[in-house]
This record gives sequence, structure tokens and C-alpha cells, in this order.
Amino acid sequence: SRAACISCAVRLHRRRHARSAPMIVLHVRDDGVSDRGLELDVRYDLQRLGALGFQDCAAALAIKVLGAHVRPMGRGRDGGRDMLANGVIVWSKTDRDAAETWDGATVFQVKHKARLTEPAKDASWVWGQIRAELDEWSNPDTKRQAVPSYLVFVTNVPLTPTQDTGGFDVVNSRIQKYLDALTDSTAEDHLDGAAKVQARRVREARRERMRSLR
Repeated sequence: SRAACISCAVRLHRRRHARSAPMIVLHVRDDGVSDRGLELDVRYDLQRLGALGFQDCAAALAIKVLGAHVRPMGRGRDGGRDMLANGVIVWSKTDRDAAETWDGATVFQVKHKARLTEPAKDASWVWGQIRAELDEWSNPDTKRQAVPSYLVFVTNVPLTPTQDTGGFDVVNSRIQKYLDALTDSTAEDHLDGAAKVQARRVREARRERMRSLR
């Protein structure tokens, strides 16, 4: 099938934040696959897959790498769950990361950008997508189920590796700042009276929603 062929030709790259494990960003790369004997250079344009095709590609990769217990949720209202895995997930050791085992509910969310432009702008788009998801997951009035133990975001956007200023570090820094803000007891100090009380109540309710993230 198309997904099976693509899963053989692209790699699933794990990029963990050094300070916290419950949330990671995966980048599916469209590396060239060459056969020197036949002088072939096959390259898959992940942008042209479209959102649904890329989601199928990500699902095929996740099942191949992590196991058959990763379940694609299919089309329609999925409650923010493009893929779901309950139980143990084992991340194999790579050149960059040590082996790691997760045990709990893991939700995968796939973010496909139809047109890549500049690295900084594309990274900003990824962060905007993640921030919107975090806003919804942390919303006390959301119709989504409980926040899972782990969140995984999968994207076709290349996140540059430059320390501190590259897309990968910038996105992960913003994720960490978002989570830190939920526990910042001084966040409402610039407000007074009822506005301060209400803002603190909202922040604490969001913090409670996100407590299940490990």
C-alpha cells in the first residue's frame, strides 16, 4: 500500500525536551532513498500527501516503530486523538537519545503543513498548532476526555537543530514556558480584586487538568 511504501522510505525522528518527558515532537523526514546499482534517488514530497495522507503515513510509521497497540482513530471527531496507545511504549535508543519506556495513555496528534516556507516561520506555525492543542486540553470546559499521560506531536515541518535559536529548541522552550506558567503563583500579581481572583481560578483549573501529564 502507499502507506507501507512510504513507511519504508521515511524515518520517524524523536526529539525529546531535555527537562521533561511527557511531551515530545516527532519530525517525519522525507529523506532520499538511493540505490547505487540502479542509480535511483527516490524522494517523497510529504507536503503533497495532504493532511489525511500524512496522517496515514504517520500512523503506519508509529505502528511499525512502536507496535500494533498504536491505534489510528480514523476520520471524524476524534477528541484530539489522531492515534492512541494504552500501556507500554518503548522508544529505542538512537544516536541522540537513550532508550526510554512510557507506561500509560499516549495520544498522538498529527500536524501537516501544506506549504513549507522559511524555517522560522514554519517553526512558529508548529508552535501555534501545539499551543492551540494545549489550550484545548487544559480547558476545564473542554469536551475532550482526561488529559493523557503523554502527548506526542507529529509533523512534516523540519525543525532546525541550532542550539537555543533553532526551531526544535524554540518550540520546546515555548512548550515548557506554557506548562511552567500554569504553576506560576505570581502570574496574576499585576491584577487586582475580582479580576485577580478570577484569573487565578482559571489558571489553577487549567493546571489541574494538566496534572496527569507525566
